[in-house]
Amino acid sequence: MVIRATDAELDLRGSQRELDALAERIEVIGADGEVAQAAEADADPRPYDRCLVYLKIRATSGPVRVAVVGDELVVTGATERLGAFASFFRFDPADQPGAHHHHDWFDSNGYVAKDSRSLVISVG
Repeated sequence: MVIRATDAELDLRGSQRELDALAERIEVIGADGEVAQAAEADADPRPYDRCLVYLKIRATSGPVRVAVVGDELVVTGATERLGAFASFFRFDPADQPGAHHHHDWFDSNGYVAKDSRSLVISVG
């Protein structure tokens, strides 16, 4: 899994197997639980500025919030909302590399925090 970032964009890319495994782990996070996954820190960041080294997903309360903290991608939210977030890691087996989902806040979407960073999750 590679997580690339600029100040404005985030891209998390992995194989279907990696993304499915993450989805399964996220779906079963209990209250105050956490999923942590190392990323390939030495990958080529282009066309982004840098690679992040870790993904942390924590059960808290409220809507899903995606943030960059240092060199980590940190996702927080209530367990039932993290279950919905996990669906962004699921792809059809026929999907080709480059298939992707956008996890974004938009007006009237109470499931994603307004200050959440936009995240593209891609099959790579």
